[in-house]
Amino acid sequence: MRRLWEILLVLLGVALSFYISESIPRATIQRDAGAAVIGLVVCIALVVLWERNELALRSPIIRKETPSHSPNTTYSRPERTDSTTGPARTVHQERVPEKVPDAKPEKVERVYSDATPAELLALGTTPGLTSAERARLLEPHVGKWLRIEGVVDDVNADYKVQAGFVQVAIDVGIDPAKSPILTFFRSDLDRVTALRKGARIRVEGKFSGSGPMGNAVVLDECELLN
Repeated sequence: MRRLWEILLVLLGVALSFYISESIPRATIQRDAGAAVIGLVVCIALVVLWERNELALRSPIIRKETPSHSPNTTYSRPERTDSTTGPARTVHQERVPEKVPDAKPEKVERVYSDATPAELLALGTTPGLTSAERARLLEPHVGKWLRIEGVVDDVNADYKVQAGFVQVAIDVGIDPAKSPILTFFRSDLDRVTALRKGARIRVEGKFSGSGPMGNAVVLDECELLN
């Protein structure tokens, strides 16, 4: 459409030159040249006016539809530019979702047994009962926690690397003919391994049974209290 208007303006300038030339009664070279110059000036003026009108109608801002962004939509922003960095580049960034703080694990209340190690040992060695019957007597105390104090009788670290625990036998002053209390540590293993025979310690652990022969109190998940 624009090209058509430019062609019409040129034709209008030519026609105007011809009209001016014919309106002069005496045909001369000067008349034809003057008419051509006038027509050319008028044509240029019309073209300039047309171009100015075209520029006035154009919007200096090109609007683009901006799609709605979801929380994870990629968006772009221009980098800062100066004379040394050259033209602006577009950097694509991904909006990272806000990190939700990890839920704190609920603290489990420890339930302590009201029985002493001597009482548990007596239940596990009750005469005239089968192993299953002794296990039923001890069942109410299984899973409950005990605090004991005694002397280190032995430290067995054979399974420290393979199974991740260290076994410590503790003498709490019960009948020497019976086995001492067996404690199993699954944390702080280097410190437990370094315990010396005869050292007095305080331990807290979870009662797990009376041992394979029923003649020992077994505590698991033990912790040193001193």
